[in-house]
Amino acid sequence: MNEKAIRRSAQRKRCLLFSLAGVLSGVVNGLLGTGGGILTVFFLSKIYALEKIYSTKDVFAITLCSSLIMSAASLVFYLSEGFFDLSQGAPYMLAAIFGGAFGAFLLDRLNSKTMKVIFALLVVWAGISMVIKL
Repeated sequence: MNEKAIRRSAQRKRCLLFSLAGVLSGVVNGLLGTGGGILTVFFLSKIYALEKIYSTKDVFAITLCSSLIMSAASLVFYLSEGFFDLSQGAPYMLAAIFGGAFGAFLLDRLNSKTMKVIFALLVVWAGISMVIKL
């Protein structure tokens, strides 16, 4: 195989990995209303670890953007099926906008290690709370 064919094969594999990660993250986000971002961080960390071109902060920023898209798609579906009343969720959604902006502000100010610890603690806490409520 020549170098061009090898590069094209690697790009196809990468595209397939991204597609699979996106579908799995979207399904989990749509099904559970959460968790898609956790999977996105996991998948992107693994995919980009091989390339060493994106930092942890880049992975979190990309995840934020993809989570917005996944959540918007889920919201449209939930609204169209009558599963969600926008008036009940509006106060939370407005507060979440400000919280999201503050989080994005902090993204540039925290180091990667601190962000990983915060993320891990939140995932563990969420998992434990869900198991306890069973």
